[in-house]
Amino acid sequence: MRSGASAPCIWYNVTRAGCPRSRETMEGLKSIFSSQVYPVRYPKWGRGMLLLIACLLVTALIPLLRELVISFASRIYWLNNGMHKDDPLVDYLIGWAYAFIVWFGIYFWPVSKDHKGLLQKFWILRCLVTLGLMLLYENFYSLDAFEYFNESRYETFRWQVSLSDNWSILAYFAWWVNHNIVLGDSYHAMKVMFSLLGMLGSYLLYLGIAKHMRGGTTWLFMLLQAVPSMLFWSSILGKDPVNFFAICLYGFGVLSLLARKPGESLLGQLLAIVAGITVAFIVRPWTGQILAFPLVIVGLMRIKNLPVRIVALAFVPYLLHDRLGRILASYGVNDATDLLAMVNAVSRSWSRGGSGQAPPVFSNLGDLLYFAPLGMFTALFRPLPGEILNPFGLLAGLENLTMLFFVVWGFKKTFANWGLISRSDRLVLLWVSCTILGWSFLYAFISYQNLGAAFRFRLQIMPMLIVLAIFLNKKPLFQHSLRQDFRGQHDADQGRNKA
Repeated sequence: MRSGASAPCIWYNVTRAGCPRSRETMEGLKSIFSSQVYPVRYPKWGRGMLLLIACLLVTALIPLLRELVISFASRIYWLNNGMHKDDPLVDYLIGWAYAFIVWFGIYFWPVSKDHKGLLQKFWILRCLVTLGLMLLYENFYSLDAFEYFNESRYETFRWQVSLSDNWSILAYFAWWVNHNIVLGDSYHAMKVMFSLLGMLGSYLLYLGIAKHMRGGTTWLFMLLQAVPSMLFWSSILGKDPVNFFAICLYGFGVLSLLARKPGESLLGQLLAIVAGITVAFIVRPWTGQILAFPLVIVGLMRIKNLPVRIVALAFVPYLLHDRLGRILASYGVNDATDLLAMVNAVSRSWSRGGSGQAPPVFSNLGDLLYFAPLGMFTALFRPLPGEILNPFGLLAGLENLTMLFFVVWGFKKTFANWGLISRSDRLVLLWVSCTILGWSFLYAFISYQNLGAAFRFRLQIMPMLIVLAIFLNKKPLFQHSLRQDFRGQHDADQGRNKA
């Protein structure tokens, strides 16, 4: 190589040692893997303007907000037993008081200072959804949140708690929260506490992804805290925030386990996985089964001896068939006739309303398999824009279309460069794909009948979809190979220069 001549740059803008941009390129790669989360900076005058606009809006909306809260709260307190409070506005103010206590308490959480600032900002956003936007939804729809609150107001819990009855467990949890955390029987304060579980779930998922990617960024933090469906459905009083927290805890455990360094303790990661699956199983028994099975496949794929791995994988269909048989038997399904009867009944349970649609009649097992792809697509990516013509439907359609684009684009890029992906990333993609496929196959026959309900059910699998989209599109998806290419090229150039 001639002295002073720069070497040609290699793929993906990573240059050889002699390239003028090598220092800048490596600094850029280091910034991608940096564990520091940079908070968003606003100019001082911009903060003042935002505060002034917010004060003017609040002042103008106080009369309307008060009427809306009183109208809605009157529904809350005339429940099954006609319980009533004279001033429902007090309940609402107690909810905001608890929201402020949580916001202030974040200062004392055992997390980094930058994370505390971001968590406080997004807690404000979550409270605006929980105590603001959610009022409109709750005032229009009848929710099981009212039943949980109603049961929580009794001095003693009225029902027998049983692991086979998830409603009794969730009702007891609501009763415990109302008697040990919330003061004054406040529906909105209880809702704030359940919403806190949703924020913690999103934060745990962020920590798991950041650990596997060797660092987190502000955009990733913002994405996981501000995805509309995750933010909205994890902000209500009911099973959804609890189940969402459990799935995110499970995801944190698996991602941390797959990113584990040699010699690092397994205890914390295994505890997170077991706790997540256990809570998910309590809330929805079939969800726990869906979360557990992909771990078996990932575990088998980590076996380095190829013949042993092939033999072990050959037993997977048998294990799957045996496990499905046991699950169906627990629901009284003993043969194909029972299965068809159950699917036909469940798939038409709530096919009504503006977003309802009738599924076909399933006459044999072939009909189920033929319908499965359409049902799975519906469970994962519908409604699309224009299918539900109301504000919630339009927002859901835009989110689903965006998610579909990133998943399709990511798969296209990944398959074209599969040989360059690190083994760790391959295991993550295998794990999350198996989880999504298992969940979507089950909900193909549940979600299709009502697109509005399908969007709410998707909260269960939304953390996995987010992980899939991120790992299919993350900035360097091929980080391991890039580093090897750069190191090998650098060593080769130095060897030629010495010669």
